[in-house]
Amino acid sequence: LWRAGQLGPVTPTQTEMAEMLVKTARQVEALAHDLLDVARAESGAVKVELRPTDVPGVLDDVRRATALRPEAQGIRIDLISEGDGLVALADSQRLTQVVSNLTSNAVKYGGSGGVVVLRATRIHDGVRIEIIDRGPGLSPEKQAQLFEPFNRLGLERSTVEGHGIGLALAKRLVELQGGTIGVSSTPGEGAIFWVELPSA
Repeated sequence: LWRAGQLGPVTPTQTEMAEMLVKTARQVEALAHDLLDVARAESGAVKVELRPTDVPGVLDDVRRATALRPEAQGIRIDLISEGDGLVALADSQRLTQVVSNLTSNAVKYGGSGGVVVLRATRIHDGVRIEIIDRGPGLSPEKQAQLFEPFNRLGLERSTVEGHGIGLALAKRLVELQGGTIGVSSTPGEGAIFWVELPSA
């Protein structure tokens, strides 16, 4: 009400302060949800329902949702499906959560390359998902620390929002689905985050 001016005149400075408070509150809420998910995953309280899941369908849903976010403006998000019948044994809700996190990170940290690619392909006994960006890439030292909780790799003072637990949570959720997650990157050449899941 106050921000909308329904309680009287509001100055531009007050409006800006109100918007910052709302933004901060949303960040705290998101952090609380992620922390709860991490705690539940570590305690074994997170249950997954493994069912045949159309992987390209999940990627397309994430692609469309991410493209609507403000930070994705000016970035092209492509989807590549290599082959038919790319169906994994997975929990579709948790898989969407993981892919959304990886895609959001690619946009925020690797979007300087202008393109983010979501790719699904078949591997010998499963399905592989790749989130590819053309950003600054990661050194081997940083790659080794990526999945540590609360480690933002020195970006704590950057303008990019984050709290350093998204990848740790993604790793746990992938493992609960019987899959593996990792990264391949060369400094200056972007990064490929990948998830491998068993076929249905």
